[in-house]
Amino acid sequence: MMLRRLFPILLFAFPLFAQYTESIEVRVTNVDVVVTDRSGKPVTGLGPEDFVILEDGKPQTITNHYEVGEAAMAATTTATGEDVHESLEPAAPAPTRKRHFLFFIDNYSLTFERNGVMKSLRGFLDQNLQDGDDVMVVMWDRNLSVVQPFTSDKAAIAAALAKVQKVGPHGAMLESEKKRVVDLAWETYLASLSLSQSTSHSFGNGASSANQSPTPAPDPASALSLALAYSEEARALQRQLFDAMHAMLTSMGSLEGRKVFVFAGAYMPDVPGLEIFERFSAKANGSNSAAFITTDTTSSKLPSHHEEIAKISRHANAEGVTMYTIFAEDAVDVRDDPQKYREYNNSAGPMSALADLTGGTMLTKSSNYDAMFETVARDASSYYSLGYRSNDNKPGQHAIVVKTKDPAYTVRSRKSYVVKSADERIGDRVAANVVQPAQESEIEVKVAVGETKKQARGEFLVPIDVTIPPSAVTLLQDGDTTMAGGFTVYIAAGTMRGGMSAVSKREQAIRIPKTNVAQLTAKPLVFHTEVLLGKGESIVSIGVVDRISNSAGYARVVVKT
Repeated sequence: MMLRRLFPILLFAFPLFAQYTESIEVRVTNVDVVVTDRSGKPVTGLGPEDFVILEDGKPQTITNHYEVGEAAMAATTTATGEDVHESLEPAAPAPTRKRHFLFFIDNYSLTFERNGVMKSLRGFLDQNLQDGDDVMVVMWDRNLSVVQPFTSDKAAIAAALAKVQKVGPHGAMLESEKKRVVDLAWETYLASLSLSQSTSHSFGNGASSANQSPTPAPDPASALSLALAYSEEARALQRQLFDAMHAMLTSMGSLEGRKVFVFAGAYMPDVPGLEIFERFSAKANGSNSAAFITTDTTSSKLPSHHEEIAKISRHANAEGVTMYTIFAEDAVDVRDDPQKYREYNNSAGPMSALADLTGGTMLTKSSNYDAMFETVARDASSYYSLGYRSNDNKPGQHAIVVKTKDPAYTVRSRKSYVVKSADERIGDRVAANVVQPAQESEIEVKVAVGETKKQARGEFLVPIDVTIPPSAVTLLQDGDTTMAGGFTVYIAAGTMRGGMSAVSKREQAIRIPKTNVAQLTAKPLVFHTEVLLGKGESIVSIGVVDRISNSAGYARVVVKT
């Protein structure tokens, strides 16, 4: 998907004047922290003096602290006694802090273990959902389906779970496809082996030993090429899954409160397709004629998804989202089978990393899904929110380590945070608006789609008009005879499969004579652009931000090509 960076302006209209007061943002980094004892029970009653926070290895002074739970404090306290209420926004009282739960069901990889996951999920919601909690249900099946956007309506949530339940899990099909590729590779290898043996026998028909050519060795290259092809296909599908996860994380970025992302799946390989090489190698090495075949020489050339997994964890930390992963694979004992263990670890490693780096946990090698959701319930109901003034306000990633002074306690929290510029924050909201309509909009933005034009390679050029009211753009006096201001238009597009374009923007500076302002105040501002989309159904998201007041508005439109 590609967006054209064409932003011609058709018409301007602005208010006569506006007052503007500069404000200075004081940034405080907030970290949600779960503390448990050796038995896994939540530790309550800790004060700011009981914690140590390191940012990029440097100790930080805790300025905001409150606890959520039975012993929760109702107001923000400070570690130093300093009155910070003039410069910091007090944390909301614990009982009123909103909770958001996103449940991501990877139906493509799950087998009938999914039924156990869904049963435990329903139990979790029945027992733990509080008034005001938001729940989103999404399903991945080589396409992203937002079954239920964020809602507090329990009936709508139940209906969404029932809808997921009606769709059979497709993990068995995934496993069948793997078996098919291995079997086909093995048949190809046997054909190569048969050919080499046939050639060897023909050398003995009347030929002298002196002139006899050496017996050609069976060539596994053709067989292994099938495994490589499968690996590339698996890699492409995993990238689509990661895009869908990024889209969901982005949709949570603008939410306030506790944000929980529960992922349930059975296939998130660090090295896609590795299992094909493992199985082929085990099968080949189990025969007397092919003991020379090893996985290492070929699979070592396969690219890893390690950095892609790291990007997801960094994105989650940037949005303040805690991830919990359920590795719901079929029960297989891998302890005495190196090949099965490597297959298991290929997916268990990435899923464990996502949970660990964001402050959550992973459930694996167990069908006790109730236990996992009990952990989610405890973590969402009993935790500490700690805040500190960051030393570095420059955009970028920073490492966070949270400890308690009592070494007997276990602490879980996100391992990093990202300082975002105002431009990046708006871009995130525009991207999130692709997934779910923005709930807050200070500027009324209207979008109209023109007649699409088919281009080369199955792409379509789509004209779009964006209209905002004349009061949307603030003008300030600049000299004796001129008014000045400006605005920025952001645009992104996404597909129903979870694909997302980059966010494009165009800044527009405005300078007009005072004498021209009055005659334009009744006219709307119309902004024309064109986006290049692929065939199918897409969502185009628009954001408009006034440069002076920072007021923003969002709109989205579904485009079918």
